[in-house]
Amino acid sequence: MEGRTFTRHASPKAHLDAVLSHLCRLFDKTQGNLGLGKFLRTVKAHPELFSDTAFRERLKDNPHVDTLVTDRVIDDAELGAELESVSDSDPLVSRLLDLRTKLISQLDAERVMQNVPATGLTAEDIEALLNRARTITSKYSLLYRAPVYGGIAGADDYKSTLRWVRKALVAYNAEIDGGRRWPTPGQGTRASMASTTSEISRSAAAGLSAPMNSQISSRSRRTSG
Repeated sequence: MEGRTFTRHASPKAHLDAVLSHLCRLFDKTQGNLGLGKFLRTVKAHPELFSDTAFRERLKDNPHVDTLVTDRVIDDAELGAELESVSDSDPLVSRLLDLRTKLISQLDAERVMQNVPATGLTAEDIEALLNRARTITSKYSLLYRAPVYGGIAGADDYKSTLRWVRKALVAYNAEIDGGRRWPTPGQGTRASMASTTSEISRSAAAGLSAPMNSQISSRSRRTSG
């Protein structure tokens, strides 16, 4: 019981710590760190890497390169806004980096001695930071090499399967309600099952009635004699 209680409380905390630790790596502004800030500054400094010529060279063996090369312009205003969104001037990023410095990577001794509560992030804040990172990396991965990134092709095919299963179930239930199908799988239609049941009942009744009729006839003859 104690082990289950510990796992129930410790496992979510371990997952949360892992998520926050990886988020800190993405938004870290330390010199030389390949975080989102460094990545976006590289994009801004080297627009030639995203040119149509460079793109065609990277995908020269792709038969769909002429289609993929369209609509790949990098908007400078959007890039500027994205740089701002991953810097410590953004309130969420600032709070994340504060957690990293004083709680996640190391413990702030003064904060511990004074029992100052850490300014945490809500689940919605963490989700917002994760979505921000995913949007940026997916966007520029698509512009650079046009991969299927951030999802799986056909990932929602199961919805079509469920839709057809529901239609088949509705049709099946309609046949049952209409008396055209027996609800137990493998037993045929309701009509044929009823016919089979009636035949079995008649045979059983005949088998039971034969000895009774014989006994009645025998008693009648003795009485008459």
